[in-house]
Amino acid sequence: MSSVTLRRVAIAGLILTILVALDGIYMLVTNYHPDDTSNNTLHMSDGTTVLVAAAILLVVTIIAFVMSRNAPVQPAADTVPAADPAAPLADKTPDNVADTATPAAPVAEYSTTEAETSTELKG
Repeated sequence: MSSVTLRRVAIAGLILTILVALDGIYMLVTNYHPDDTSNNTLHMSDGTTVLVAAAILLVVTIIAFVMSRNAPVQPAADTVPAADPAAPLADKTPDNVADTATPAAPVAEYSTTEAETSTELKG
């Protein structure tokens, strides 16, 4: 899970913890006891049960906050846009691409045709 997701879970858990705890406190303060059918001395009231649930939810929320702080940071998505396949291929036409299959032969400084042309012009 990413740290953002864990942070959102922790925030939602915190909100739920506060709401459930407030409900449990209200039940305890108003001495809310619906028709209890058992006379067991270990039987908790509804307010106490809701407060225990809020405490468990608080533990889960704290664990989610700790995990969100220790989660590895994922690198951002690559922001370079992909090449548009419909775009024309600039600089990829055969006129602009050098032929690298056969190396060019070195050109002599004075070739025979150059020497013959220069002597013909002089004389």
